[in-house]
Amino acid sequence: MVASVLARNFASEKLLAWFNVAAVASILAACTASIAGLSTLTSGWAVGVPTLIFGALWAVLLRHPSTVPRTSIRWSWFLSIPLAAVNGGLCFAGAAFARPPADIIGPAAGMPVINFVAGATVGVIVWAPALVLSFACFGAPTLWAQHLAKKGLAGKDRGERIVGAVCVGLGLIALVLACVPPLGHVLPFPFGLTSGRVFAGTLAVMGMLLGGLAAALASVREHRRADFIARVEAGQVEHFRVQPTRDGKVLLRVERGGEGTYRVASYEEEICRLDDEGRAIELRPAATLEDDH
Repeated sequence: MVASVLARNFASEKLLAWFNVAAVASILAACTASIAGLSTLTSGWAVGVPTLIFGALWAVLLRHPSTVPRTSIRWSWFLSIPLAAVNGGLCFAGAAFARPPADIIGPAAGMPVINFVAGATVGVIVWAPALVLSFACFGAPTLWAQHLAKKGLAGKDRGERIVGAVCVGLGLIALVLACVPPLGHVLPFPFGLTSGRVFAGTLAVMGMLLGGLAAALASVREHRRADFIARVEAGQVEHFRVQPTRDGKVLLRVERGGEGTYRVASYEEEICRLDDEGRAIELRPAATLEDDH
């Protein structure tokens, strides 16, 4: 069916974005839990679980394009600070609950509220550099992906592929960190593992798989769409035509009826605008992508 062909090649694939959101959150949590696991002060679970949750919220927030009025500064940049502070507070409280380091926290070790406030405020010396590093590792690729998305469907796929590839690379680093024995321990892998570090390694692998899947699917989508447009230009696909115009090429859906009668009806619908290399740039809002049946 014509509409099925369009949906298969031009419909927006939001699943790629959600794969990468989950990948970013998993790897952020894996890195945090792995670093915590290098010491004997707390468990990777205590800091990994809050980071997994707030990392997902942060990854979604980064993708929101809204900006401060009359500026190009995104609201997500500002809102990332309170998110990081709350996450830092929960991590600190969780770390104290999992294994209270009495020589550092003293009598406050058994007071979750005090630990949370301390982590969110004084803990800025930890979570602020971590936030800057997160922006460098994940924020920059996400912003670059959004820049590419402005170039159209092909740009969106390329952007998600970049984010997915970055997640694979950073996930590998997190996995290596999860396998490093804790400081002061000489036991080699796997005998020096703890449940928290196994948790960190699992998150790292999950993030790598999700990011790799997003990158692979994005590449497949871009290749499939480019191949479809090339076959249309070669006249090998019925009901479609690539039409050169003054503003560039456009992909048209062509329907003809009434053959064999005194009158032939013809209908043309513009599907999307193409660049000089035949890549999809802008999908027309009126384009019918739903299945006919």
